[in-house]
Amino acid sequence: MDSLVSIIIPVYNVEKYLPECLESVINQTYKNLEILLIDDGSPDNSGKICDEYAEKDARIKVIHKENGGVSSARNLGLNIATGEYITFIDSDDFVDEHYVEYLYNDLTSQSSDMSFCGFSKHFGQTTEKYEECFPNKLNIDFKNMDFERFFHSFFQFNNTVFGSIWRVLYKKDVIKNILFNSNIKISEDLVFVLNCIFKCKSISHIEDSLYFYRVNNQSACRSYKRNYLQSQLALADELKKLFCRFDDGDTEKLFDTYRALLCYYCFSNEIKFKGNTNRRENIGKIRKSELYRYFNLKNCVKIDNFKAKIKFLIVWGLVKLRLM
Repeated sequence: MDSLVSIIIPVYNVEKYLPECLESVINQTYKNLEILLIDDGSPDNSGKICDEYAEKDARIKVIHKENGGVSSARNLGLNIATGEYITFIDSDDFVDEHYVEYLYNDLTSQSSDMSFCGFSKHFGQTTEKYEECFPNKLNIDFKNMDFERFFHSFFQFNNTVFGSIWRVLYKKDVIKNILFNSNIKISEDLVFVLNCIFKCKSISHIEDSLYFYRVNNQSACRSYKRNYLQSQLALADELKKLFCRFDDGDTEKLFDTYRALLCYYCFSNEIKFKGNTNRRENIGKIRKSELYRYFNLKNCVKIDNFKAKIKFLIVWGLVKLRLM
């Protein structure tokens, strides 16, 4: 019999999209599933929709909790999951019917600890495959690869390959006791994935686009982020702890560049959205933060992505000339 796979779906205020997500999950070609719906105190009808689907499918378990954020919901799911393998799906996204089957087959056939697939962006009426810049061989065997080389790969691919927990199947024995840091509100996926990676012996991937990421203008990743500086400082501290095993100068310089990018993200968060009455005060806090000392042209030069470099330069000029 196929192994049990636990699917953890945090649910909050997504009544418009939740049915499509759940239909894609219950109709998987891989049938031995435990579907955990964690209703994080949704103020709309999301919790009711979860209960309705649980009545139709015995594989669904619904847990209603007070609102505590997506990290607390995912941690609860991890604590109660009983499957040998675990995957996460966001409740406003949906997956191909072969999502679990193909990832499971790849992970087991490759004897890997994690397997991930390609994904597409869903714009409501159209879907577009996200083109990722994979190296010739992305499958990673840590038994024959030092962490220094992985660290360099991380900076090149962290926004795609290593930046999200969805579209990944994890072996539970490998990631047990790893939880999400609730102090990090942005990029909490990144820290979790890296903690998992550092416990893996090998990682594999399939190029099939099996996960559909909904581009939603109201989603958390596209809206103004409050207390963003504190979250980015916490992220920098966590990443520093993860990569403290590297003592070479090149790694430290790479990390300086990443700090510069985090500072850029903080400034961008403040200047992109109109009606921010605390903008001047928040920008002042960023200038006084530890990240600001790395926000310079020297680190900008090291950014490989041309578009990202241009955006960095524009924000850097606005900040230095105090035009914001």
